[in-house]
Amino acid sequence: IYTLSLHDALPISSLVLPNGCLALVDPTLRDHVVSGNAYAVCVNGHDATIKRVRVLENGVELDPDSTDPTFHPTVYDNTIPDTETVTIIGEVVWYTVPFDFEI
Repeated sequence: IYTLSLHDALPISSLVLPNGCLALVDPTLRDHVVSGNAYAVCVNGHDATIKRVRVLENGVELDPDSTDPTFHPTVYDNTIPDTETVTIIGEVVWYTVPFDFEI
């Protein structure tokens, strides 16, 4: 199980986890993705982030689950050449908001 610190990984308007939270990620739950659940993911080998994952027939949709209207779900279709690789690191099984968190 990994602990992921969400500093600048998500905007403060995230409905899943506010910026600055700590998330506990279980890598044993990455092989059977449940659509709509929150997962730590890595896109094209870059920094990890938390997104709601929806399994599609030919790929995945990553939903930022945000109240910010400028953030939109992104579809990664494996049938399209040069589509970025999405790696599921594991499912978020627990998180906490720091005591000094300000709204």
